[in-house]
Amino acid sequence: MTDTQQWLLDLFSSKGRIPGETTDQQLDVDYFEVALIDSLELVELVETIEETFGVRFQSAHLQDIRFRRIGGLAEVIDELRRGSGS
Repeated sequence: MTDTQQWLLDLFSSKGRIPGETTDQQLDVDYFEVALIDSLELVELVETIEETFGVRFQSAHLQDIRFRRIGGLAEVIDELRRGSGS
């Protein structure tokens, strides 16, 4: 598990129970679908991630299908951190 994945799991766990028996199942959770955050909390999530990881999301990142899953969001963040997510 990457540091980014662990950070996101910790963050979402603080908002409620993440469904899934295994870490892989939890990383595959659509956090909107299971109501861990709502659309208003998304703005706070994006700001927190940008501040914590020193990245900047573009609209294309927010529309990326991976963005809705915990593990997919970690992938997007890690790509931005490597400079390959532009």
